[in-house]
Amino acid sequence: MRPYVLSVVLVLLVLASTPATAAALAPSKPSQMVNVAAFGTCPLAFTTDLFNTLVEGDGTIAPFSIPAGEVLVITDLTVFSDGKTPGHTIQVQVVAGTSATSHVSIFTENVTAGASGGVTLSATFPTGIVVKSGTSICPIAIDNTGGVGTSSVAAGGTLRGFLTKDR
Repeated sequence: MRPYVLSVVLVLLVLASTPATAAALAPSKPSQMVNVAAFGTCPLAFTTDLFNTLVEGDGTIAPFSIPAGEVLVITDLTVFSDGKTPGHTIQVQVVAGTSATSHVSIFTENVTAGASGGVTLSATFPTGIVVKSGTSICPIAIDNTGGVGTSSVAAGGTLRGFLTKDR
């Protein structure tokens, strides 16, 4: 009987802690929300853009980087690219890192290039993707049809999310 009671107590404790964790990844005020565009040159050795331009609610723009002591929680993004071969499978990625030799893909999905050779992909992340301060974030689009992805990786995009304290 004791092992059963202990198991039930542990399950209840885990469930009770879940809302606190989820609440920690939500903006507490509207000023934490950000809309960031990829316009700058990606420093991660890709010929693509860097998410480094804050787009304000009134349409003005300003430089963007994740402030020290905070994290960016990405809630949704759009990546676009053109100049691909129509009908080819394009691997869309968002990569994050601190240098050309230290980066990882934080999002990957395959899409088919349209009749004009363009690709647009939108995605939503209900639990968010957390990115720390000092990290560069870049969208890429690689043509993987017919062999190794050697086609241009050039891509741009927008991401939305919020800033919060790094815990």
